[in-house]
Amino acid sequence: MLDKAGRITEIEDDSERDFVLVQKHLEALAQGQSSLVVSPNHAEAKNVADKIRSSLRECGAIGAEERIVQRLVNTGWTYAERRDATLYHAGQVVEFHRGSWSLAQDQQKRVRFTRGEQWLVVEASENKVLVEHNGQSASLGTSRANDFAVYAREELHLSIGDTVRITKNHPSSDGVTLLNNWHFAIESISESELMLTNGAKLDLRRPMHLDQGYAVTSHSSQGQTVDQVLVAAPVRSMDLVSAIMFYVGVSRARNHVQVFTDSRAALLEAVEENLGVRTAAVEAMGEVKPTAMRFDARRHNNTGAKKNNESEMRPHVSETRLARLNAMRTRLSWRGSFGRAALGLERIVRMLWPGPPTFVGPY
Repeated sequence: MLDKAGRITEIEDDSERDFVLVQKHLEALAQGQSSLVVSPNHAEAKNVADKIRSSLRECGAIGAEERIVQRLVNTGWTYAERRDATLYHAGQVVEFHRGSWSLAQDQQKRVRFTRGEQWLVVEASENKVLVEHNGQSASLGTSRANDFAVYAREELHLSIGDTVRITKNHPSSDGVTLLNNWHFAIESISESELMLTNGAKLDLRRPMHLDQGYAVTSHSSQGQTVDQVLVAAPVRSMDLVSAIMFYVGVSRARNHVQVFTDSRAALLEAVEENLGVRTAAVEAMGEVKPTAMRFDARRHNNTGAKKNNESEMRPHVSETRLARLNAMRTRLSWRGSFGRAALGLERIVRMLWPGPPTFVGPY
């Protein structure tokens, strides 16, 4: 459907393709519309964002002066990885989301870690991780890995007028609540403080949960809705393109979607292969409903034809009952902890009455 509607632009030259994409993004902004660039990975997103910023600076939309700040990038480590002292290295940041204690043979010498504190890793060995905060050193108890997350630090170039994206739910330095994936423009930058257009202030003396807000990955685009979505999908990032993520990206737009690639054939092939079913490419092009794609993917992952045959012999839930359960799940899925109850309800129904999935609420 996207292809037939002329929504896939194939330009082999990288510079020319990025130029056309950036110009289309700027045209939408000039018309007062919201526009977002979606890409398969962070490297591609940063590449496009840098070119958008250069164009915005040339036309005076963002300040000429640039400030380099530190941002936090979640390592995404599992509980087991956070417990492994050999994975840590100097320069990482440990941030606590609940109170905890340091390691010490003498109980009187233990250090209290407070929620929200950021401790810098200064030394790591096979069985010890030494962290530091405001001149105080302590030994990190990796056995209490549920109390903290581990981040890498990365430079972020910012100017007044830049659009930035919040990357974690947290309060600003002056107590304003900031939620993940919220976008703001930068109102002002001082020696030690950055102020957003909503009035929130961020302390530049510590790494921030912040990123550029011009281009995001498909995963980070979830929950956002804009007037225009531009998808950057070059061949070099095709190994990360899947039908599900592609669908998530293009479905963020209210009015217009345009996909930019250097090989239309390679794009369609990558979308299909990375999901493992032939319906994937059709789904990504908008020719079948998302529900059918989820059903096919799950059937594909089931092992053994016998199991599938037995499922087909069991009675199915009536359409009326499924409709009621679907409506209930859709309402609950948006209500915090109740959403988990809704997902549990779906699993129970699938176990008792296997059949074509009809739940289409947000996942």
